[in-house]
Amino acid sequence: MPSKFKNPFSLSLVHRQKPRVRSQINRISTIVLPSEPPPLLALPREIRDMIYAYILPRKRQSSILPTPHTGFTSVSAPSPPLYLQLTCRQLRDELMDAFYLIAVFEVGNLNSHSRRWRNDPDYEILAASPHLARIRHIRVRISLDRMSFLTFNELSPEQSVKKVCQKAEKLASVLKNGAKHLRSVTVDWWDDFGYKEDVDRRTVLEQFRSLDGVRWKVGKIYALKRVKKDVECEVKKGLQELDEGMLDEREGASGRIESTNEADDVGIRDKKEQS
Repeated sequence: MPSKFKNPFSLSLVHRQKPRVRSQINRISTIVLPSEPPPLLALPREIRDMIYAYILPRKRQSSILPTPHTGFTSVSAPSPPLYLQLTCRQLRDELMDAFYLIAVFEVGNLNSHSRRWRNDPDYEILAASPHLARIRHIRVRISLDRMSFLTFNELSPEQSVKKVCQKAEKLASVLKNGAKHLRSVTVDWWDDFGYKEDVDRRTVLEQFRSLDGVRWKVGKIYALKRVKKDVECEVKKGLQELDEGMLDEREGASGRIESTNEADDVGIRDKKEQS
């Protein structure tokens, strides 16, 4: 006995809907794969760069990277929106260039802790990161710790400095060989040692003398209240000496150590130096 209701999957219904489906597919294909480049690319590159700087999202508070296998622990700004990256290859490349110009990538801390407490103890993941060759700005925290994790043994200033120097030397080597476009390094300093303790802090900074053409910036300083000013002065002086030793290696650098919490205007300064 034939049904009173029409079969929604009958051939007649499919046949009637086929032109509509084809029309939608053609429309989607036109959107995803444009036959002509977007009008934005017709503008001069200088104007496009200004537009990219305006539309790229910025965050003052670092956001954790989506995967621990990048070699970095955080980045100061999210990557360009996906819908813009999918427009065309040239636009995506220019957007990513603008992103790397302003983004500050943070690497693993330099501290005296055991290898078990570090995701990338020898910076091997960082050395293989696809981001390393394109980044301009890096942030690193140097920690002189009094207490060793895992064993909870108290460390002398000499022991803490020695352990941190070994890691600083490895990091400097990775940056020198891989970060060919590195322009600035912001140093945060964590110090557990207090009054009347002889701490050779500048020895740690000397491990980075092999980096050419880099501007050094003082970030956040964490230390006991009674010695914080002394620690801050010593770190600034060490970075100043490090920066002045490289003045003859680059053009347009002032040799001035900057105190900063976030590198908001680094992209603008880089463009001025390149012009």
